[in-house]
Amino acid sequence: YISYLREKNLPLLESVLEKHCIEWQRPPSGVFGSFEIPGGISGFELVETLGAEHDFLAIPGEMFDPSLKNWLRVAWSIEPELFAAAVSVLDEILGEISK
Repeated sequence: YISYLREKNLPLLESVLEKHCIEWQRPPSGVFGSFEIPGGISGFELVETLGAEHDFLAIPGEMFDPSLKNWLRVAWSIEPELFAAAVSVLDEILGEISK
């Protein structure tokens, strides 16, 4: 089932990251990945402001390693329809950061 979710969900995430010129290393396995947030915004700031405003939940990278302050950790282990909706919100948030 994890392979199915990776196959369905990862391309959606990757297309949004590419759209916003965010470099990304596809994890070789698993259901989590991280990327650097553009514009120098911290993961906590993003989650607490734009995330709350858009009802979007992700995990700040800093929770896993202090050096990942400007990173966001995302999971793609949910149903494809829900993940597509979440990625759409992420696209909006990244667009707002770019302004």
